[in-house]
Amino acid sequence: MKPLLYILCFMLLLGCMEENEEKIEQRFTVKLLSAPEVSQVGDALEFKFALEGNQTPMLLLENSTGPILFRPEVISGKATYRIEGKYTRRSGQYRWQLIANTERMLSGSFQLEPKKAPNKIETYFGPRSIRAGGTDYSMLVIMPTDVYDNPLSEGTQIEIVKQLDDKTSVAPAVLKDGFAWQLLYGEEKAGRMLVGASVNGIASKELTSIISPSNATDFTIVYERVHEFADGNQVISFKTDPITDRFGNVVSDGTLVNFIVTNTKGMRLQTSGTTLAGVATGRMLHPDEADQWAIEAFVTGEAKSQSISVSFVSSVADFDVIFSEDNRQMNIGPVIGFMDTLVPDGLQIQLDLYADSGILLETKTTNTQFGKGQFILEEGFFPNGTYKLKIQLAGLEKEFNRNLSSNEVE
Repeated sequence: MKPLLYILCFMLLLGCMEENEEKIEQRFTVKLLSAPEVSQVGDALEFKFALEGNQTPMLLLENSTGPILFRPEVISGKATYRIEGKYTRRSGQYRWQLIANTERMLSGSFQLEPKKAPNKIETYFGPRSIRAGGTDYSMLVIMPTDVYDNPLSEGTQIEIVKQLDDKTSVAPAVLKDGFAWQLLYGEEKAGRMLVGASVNGIASKELTSIISPSNATDFTIVYERVHEFADGNQVISFKTDPITDRFGNVVSDGTLVNFIVTNTKGMRLQTSGTTLAGVATGRMLHPDEADQWAIEAFVTGEAKSQSISVSFVSSVADFDVIFSEDNRQMNIGPVIGFMDTLVPDGLQIQLDLYADSGILLETKTTNTQFGKGQFILEEGFFPNGTYKLKIQLAGLEKEFNRNLSSNEVE
């Protein structure tokens, strides 16, 4: 009986303790005395509560950076929670909860507004190069922030300043979602566009966009040369007039211009030049035989010139060919040019060698040196026999039928 009596007494004691704890919890109450609703970032805040009971609740404060717990200062049943300014530097909505024994007793929220005066203005601008004409644009994005790097309040007024040449214009903008933006168009005249922004007397840095000339328009070309002879030595120059766009702006320096030359054989030659102050120059050597050139110039995909014609006359009237006794060595020249002087070194001479049946066996080339050229037909490659020899020089042509023999020394 005694063990049973002990068990009953123990259970009765536990029941009394649980009833006492429930009565303690029921007697603890909290009443809100004061709490912030709207304030500014960086301000110290206070929460005050009236407590009835023997518990000390904690204040849980939450914002976008995470939760923080604060202990109160309790005097005569009044709990004061002081939030230092270092915990209120982020603008936006804050939520608070008063927690006792893991139970949420009270909760609420308040708003922290950013400082009204901006500390700095971040600006982003681009593209930094646009085309003239008034249809191309750069975008300016403005993000003013306070001393704690919070975006300023919605509706903050912003002034955007744009300068083109000596004309300055000011346009308003309104902050929304932390930033403002505006499209800034160029004009028909090429140059520089300077932009900036200001908020409540605080200015951003100056930004620049280059307004480049628009697409080139058709242009004209001319040629310059020292003489009309096809000596393969002198240089002929092709030059454009100043190339402009449709608004009269000279195209950007470095614009590539291709000069295409078509000769009487239908072959196409090319030279190119880049513009400086709108003018491009291309150069090419004279041909080494009489020819007729048709020249056009192009700015790829944008503009072209008219076609001009240039004629060249032969610089050589005639030339001599001297054969050795066995006809295996041919000495050409001295070749006299249009000034009754030796032709420049490097003038090409071509020899076409045909079999007696008319089949082309080989083509040899050489270049003049001191007005002369030479071909040697070695016996190991060209057996004795009759061959047709065709020699071409500066557009002139001579044909010979020669018997190649052995030059044996007895």
